[in-house]
Amino acid sequence: MGNWISYAGEVYGIYIRDAAQQVLVADNIILANPGADLTRALSAYTDSIVVRGNLLNYTERWAVNPLNINGVYTLVVPDIADAVSISQSSAQVASIVTAQAQATAGQIVYCKLISGGVNYSHATVSFSGAGVNAAATAWISGGSILGIQMSNNGTGYGPGTTVMINGDGSGASAIVQVGLPVWQNRKLTVDCLSNVTFAAAGSTPVLSNWTNAPITVPGGASIDWIGDNGGWRAMQFCQRDYVSPNGDGSVTLRTQAGDISLHPAGNGAVRLLSDTEPMGAVELIGRGPPVNIISAPPGSTFRNLNG
Repeated sequence: MGNWISYAGEVYGIYIRDAAQQVLVADNIILANPGADLTRALSAYTDSIVVRGNLLNYTERWAVNPLNINGVYTLVVPDIADAVSISQSSAQVASIVTAQAQATAGQIVYCKLISGGVNYSHATVSFSGAGVNAAATAWISGGSILGIQMSNNGTGYGPGTTVMINGDGSGASAIVQVGLPVWQNRKLTVDCLSNVTFAAAGSTPVLSNWTNAPITVPGGASIDWIGDNGGWRAMQFCQRDYVSPNGDGSVTLRTQAGDISLHPAGNGAVRLLSDTEPMGAVELIGRGPPVNIISAPPGSTFRNLNG
């Protein structure tokens, strides 16, 4: 926190491994020297980290555009970044991942200890799954496994990968993480310099929002994402799918599919009014004739649902 960090070549600026817990990376100034890989400013193989307020080469917002990666329109963002900007997008964004998450796809990034067990003096670690070459070492103290250190992350692993701890003790267990997860409560602001649509159904990691439908952020507006249960949730955003200002002071209400419903509470009505007619007129619905029952301004209408 609050450090000046300089790195060059293929080394990492900030390097965190083996599921270190409750990590804070904040308010650092990171300088990548000429030739340095900018995606290596932060490499954190953990699920318990807060990243905020860091500057890489004094840049607060990184310009990135979505790319088609294996048929999925993907936004790849720097791990260190709090905010990025998109200048163009030719299809719905269906995935948001960090650069390190993209690089570690199919790798076992860490093993997280569930139980240290008892009576160990030595132990070996092995993995089962579709991948190859992953290797790790178990660290022991006082007869219990303290942690598992990856020495080779392997390749080609996927769902169902498990870790086995064998030795002269008993009770040790751990889980594996294949590929970097979206960090819980990780915040990312995306500035949209042109219209950008974010998919909902089928997105990986999940891109969820309260509408449960794709959302289009208009050019000149932003969307704030937050890491939530392994995916992203739209925390707040401007969108033009339902309410669209037209630039001349007018506005358009529309749907992505289906009807528009206006639902006044109780016996309320839909009222149409203007600056010159502040009382306006109302649109009413009910059952039976309205005569001597309902009063309304001149020009109002009543629809009898009984026919």
